[in-house]
Amino acid sequence: MRVFLIRHGETVDNVANVYGGSRDSELTNHGVQQATRLGQHFAASDVRFTHILSSQLRRAVKTAELVRAAQPEVRDARNNVVSPVVMQLSELAEQDFGSYEGVSFLARQSPNKASGKGPQRTVDKNDPGFVDMESKESMQRRADAFLEQHLVPLVRKEAAMSPTVAVVSHGVILSVLWRRLRSRLPSGSVTLHPEVVTKYGPVDVEKLGGWSNTGYLEMNISYKPMPISVPGTMTSESAKAKETMSALAADRPVTSNALEGWSVTVCAVNSRHHLVGLKRTGGGVGSAPHDDKQQRIDAFVKRRKVEQ
Repeated sequence: MRVFLIRHGETVDNVANVYGGSRDSELTNHGVQQATRLGQHFAASDVRFTHILSSQLRRAVKTAELVRAAQPEVRDARNNVVSPVVMQLSELAEQDFGSYEGVSFLARQSPNKASGKGPQRTVDKNDPGFVDMESKESMQRRADAFLEQHLVPLVRKEAAMSPTVAVVSHGVILSVLWRRLRSRLPSGSVTLHPEVVTKYGPVDVEKLGGWSNTGYLEMNISYKPMPISVPGTMTSESAKAKETMSALAADRPVTSNALEGWSVTVCAVNSRHHLVGLKRTGGGVGSAPHDDKQQRIDAFVKRRKVEQ
């Protein structure tokens, strides 16, 4: 089973350097080009998605739709076109930044020059009407719900279906999602592809993340049972697993849908090969909000000129 954790294309809020979590920020023209390149890259690499799961926010949906549009046409035995729909899920939405939504990164500085989320929130919480950011625990619950209701069932069907899944979401929640998926896997079951090791060197699999616009993490999930230990003894892997679960209990334990016997090979981290050579359109056009209507008007004008 192949899974791609994908961040959306560039947005208006990204360009403006403001916090945009629950805000439904539009893709820029450059962001649409990024997503288009991504879809073309997958198609050229023979990646055929069976499932496309997306945050319900427009920037993620648009990115997912452009990936889907680039997929080659597939027909079933009756010659009907078969292609995955983009399933929109609120569980994949970005962290809600509360009162910081739409606020410049630079504006979040207290009078005493405190920096960082912790010190600044301590100051801001005293302001009337302040709305706090979504908590880590809330994001973990959403990530767990997504895994339990959508991704884990597909993993368990892997032998029969061999699914290829695109998960299009946002930077913060994707990092949370990866950690929650990792917590379901046996200790020592996550490995890095040699190309990843060559490119990045030693990487802590617990902290994989850092998604650029349309950057993606690619993984292969396969069933690989752990060695059976002799009754009354504990293998080093079993000991590590017990230690890991004990550590997780101090955070938020996984109580269901553990993926015992499954392993993950991480094949790409924040891959951006599809963006090589892509340049932003000048004159502010690249950073402007993308308008589908304008694109259709431009195509109509060009067609009329050709007809004349």
